[in-house]
Amino acid sequence: MSKSHDSSSDSVSDSGERRDAHFRDAQAIANLGSWERDLTDDRVYWSAELKRLLDVPRDTPLTDERFLERVHPGDRAVVEENWSTLGEDGGFDIEHRLVTDDSDTRWVRQRATVQRDEDGTPGTAVGVVQDITERKQYERELEEHRRRFRTLFEQFPQPTVEIEYLSDEPIVRQVNSAFEETFGYSAEEIVGESLDSYIVPQDRQQRAREINDRVQSTGRLVSEEVTRRTNSGERHFILQNAVYNGGSKALGVYTDITDRREREIQLQKAQNVANLGYWSMDFRSGEVYWSEQICDIWGFADGTWSIDEDTYMEYVHPDDRDAVAKQWQAAKEGEPYDIEHRIVTDGGETKWVRANADFEFDNAGNPVSAIGIVQEITERKQRESRLETQAEAMEVSMEGIALLDETGEFIYMNQAHADVFGYDPEDLLGRTWRCLYDEAEIARFENTVFPEIEDAGKWRGEAVGQTRHGTRVHHELTLSRLDDGKLICTNKDITERKQREWDLRRFRRAIEASAHSIYITDCNGTIEYVNPAFERTTGYSAEEAVGRTPAILRSEANDEELYEEMWDTILKGDTWHGELINTTKQGDQYVVNKTIAPVTDDSDETTHFVSVNKDVTEMREQQDELYRLRQAIDKAHIPLTMTDPAKDDNPMVYINEAFTDLTGYSEAELLGENCRLLQGPDSDPETVADLRAAIDNEEQTTVELRNYRKDGTMFWSQITVTPVYDTDGDLIRWLGTQRDITERKEREQHLQVLERVLRHNIRNDIHVIRGFAEAIQDATSGTIATHAESIRTKSDQLVDTANKQRMITEVLLERPVQDTFEINDLLQHVTQSVAEDYPDATIHVHCPEDITVVASSRIGQAVEELLVNAIQHNDTASPVVKTTVSRDDEHVSLDIADNGPAIPDMEQQVGTRGEKVDPLYHGSGLGLWLVYWIVTRSDGTVVFEENDPSGNRVKIELPRSR
Repeated sequence: MSKSHDSSSDSVSDSGERRDAHFRDAQAIANLGSWERDLTDDRVYWSAELKRLLDVPRDTPLTDERFLERVHPGDRAVVEENWSTLGEDGGFDIEHRLVTDDSDTRWVRQRATVQRDEDGTPGTAVGVVQDITERKQYERELEEHRRRFRTLFEQFPQPTVEIEYLSDEPIVRQVNSAFEETFGYSAEEIVGESLDSYIVPQDRQQRAREINDRVQSTGRLVSEEVTRRTNSGERHFILQNAVYNGGSKALGVYTDITDRREREIQLQKAQNVANLGYWSMDFRSGEVYWSEQICDIWGFADGTWSIDEDTYMEYVHPDDRDAVAKQWQAAKEGEPYDIEHRIVTDGGETKWVRANADFEFDNAGNPVSAIGIVQEITERKQRESRLETQAEAMEVSMEGIALLDETGEFIYMNQAHADVFGYDPEDLLGRTWRCLYDEAEIARFENTVFPEIEDAGKWRGEAVGQTRHGTRVHHELTLSRLDDGKLICTNKDITERKQREWDLRRFRRAIEASAHSIYITDCNGTIEYVNPAFERTTGYSAEEAVGRTPAILRSEANDEELYEEMWDTILKGDTWHGELINTTKQGDQYVVNKTIAPVTDDSDETTHFVSVNKDVTEMREQQDELYRLRQAIDKAHIPLTMTDPAKDDNPMVYINEAFTDLTGYSEAELLGENCRLLQGPDSDPETVADLRAAIDNEEQTTVELRNYRKDGTMFWSQITVTPVYDTDGDLIRWLGTQRDITERKEREQHLQVLERVLRHNIRNDIHVIRGFAEAIQDATSGTIATHAESIRTKSDQLVDTANKQRMITEVLLERPVQDTFEINDLLQHVTQSVAEDYPDATIHVHCPEDITVVASSRIGQAVEELLVNAIQHNDTASPVVKTTVSRDDEHVSLDIADNGPAIPDMEQQVGTRGEKVDPLYHGSGLGLWLVYWIVTRSDGTVVFEENDPSGNRVKIELPRSR
């Protein structure tokens, strides 16, 4: 298009002036401007009204370029294209935006037509520009209303249908999801079909046609109760119709009243017979009239009875009198009188009434008369009170609600929703939902929940959030997506419920893992649950026990009174505890420590019984064994004591009868005292110190000590103290035994005196005799010398016998002391010593390494005695002795074998059983007797056997060291 010319710069013809004048008023009225373009020379005429629309001053020239500058940048290309093709297309009709100097955007509609010459050549184009800003605004608002309508239509909780009447038939155009769910028809099934053919029962067709006729004819909102057919049967609804398009279209909203219809009918009846009364008052005469209905409300029998103002106030509830008096006074001054208050009848009944009054005044403004209506509203007030209570309860129990925009930010939140997370709503508005969850939960929502919402439009489940203090909160969550992309979120804190579920699971696991037999019964005693321990203990499986009663375990060993007392206790709601004997499925009896407790519901009614049964059979057997052991200890002849190291001074806490007999003290005098009570002036301090050291070190020990009885007499006591530990290894008692060894000590003293006499006197005399025998042997020959030799030999034997007798005495008199020996080292040392004294003998030793024994410190002396005895009594020129060592888990055996003559039976008896020495016994077996006592002091044994093919075999068995 060529550059246009301003109409003010050209000479304006008379015809142009007339056009301008002709259109000016019309354009101003229609809010439009015009232009005219000569397509032959490209001259343009712009109307003044068009300049006004473009916000261009009247005296400012207008050109195509200036016009296009006013066109919105987004629409400029469209306008230019239509202008450029104007001659070719023959005109255009477009809508576009203009921008004023004030940056105000306005919508215009620009239309153009082309006038052609007779030969069809384009001559003139005429255009009209009309301001349509208000229309566009209306269209946007209309579109927004339509969008909201669609959202509301779909989200509306009541079943809703849009219909269009075609030939008087209601054709379905759309239904919402609530309609589909309630009536059971999908939109695909019913859209385009007659609504009545689907949901109107056959016997209701005529009534449905009447409703349709009324809807089409009146075009009003209609509300009517109807019966309609659903896939699940007929139901009652309130039908509300919104009619539009001159009655051709309508919305039908169905409210299901099936369940409450009967209640509403009753309520309607009550309202129809509402107790209403009226009254009138003449202020000049003071005359008052009360209707019979008012008298009924007040409880007056006479319908003509009336009262004055003051008397009326006496019947008003004391808490309402000030309000009634104030309202009444205001009414007499011209204010309306409409008040609800309470009255108290003569019978003391409180009622609610609503009172209305209309006053008539004279010219001076004074009340002349009044008429009023009184209605009893007690039931309504009660209902309102209940509704208020219900509303308050609903508010308290209301679930949290929030609204999130497309980015996930909260744009609305109620207090209940914020309370779940410990916030105020203001703290979370404008923040994303992610601030309430950890990374793992955020990932679950993004990967699982939101895709499901995209597919199904909603999601419901459980989630774990974080409060503002960082604690975890479990909640039920429902998310629903709206058409505009927003999310409606409802939540409910279920942390306590989850905790109860966890507690129940832990409780169930505890019951399942319990070592005690547990079962649960109903109120009649029928078993409903048993744990695994029940099955193990009773032999009944869960399948065998459930459905039966605990009588399957009953034993005849229990008295019937026991069961009666048990049932009396638990049926009163108390816990029963006791012991009884049950019988297993196999018929074996066992003892249980039983506890039965009632289980109650929220109303404290017993619903079940739980029985916990601890098998105490073994414990009872142990207690019986302990009782028998206690009886045995009490009656034992050995004096026994028990002390408690946990108490100060380790006092005696138990003594048996033998101990009181030994000491002369009574049980009462001894209990609580330390055993040092028995010590006296001649009690050896060193022995006492050794005893105390052993106790301090928790070591078993045996000592011999002079003690004193209550009467002051002294006695020798062999005291053994032994520590006693519990299963955890803690010291709990000391066990003490005291044996009266006074007679033994006296014998030992006599033996020591005799031993000293023998050793000192007899040995000296024998040495003198041996000396004389040697002198005679040296001075003579023949028979006399031979006799002298015999005397010397016998003297040596007597000295040897005396030495062995001395060693036996020492062994018997000394306190037994045991040490640990490495047996190989011991044998090597003893063998070397014997081999030096008897070089002609051959001694073999076979002993593994690292074998240790616990034995008397004289054990080497016993081995040496056996080796020497085997060599001395051997009748061969080259005696052979073989020592072999073996071991098992508990003992070490020494096997000493020789090839000499057999040991006489008498000497074997002395060496193995410690037999008393016969008067005819000449003492050659004292060495074996010494061996016997040393091995005995080592807690060992000695056995004599014949060696194969000849000789003797002596076996010593000693305790093995650990």
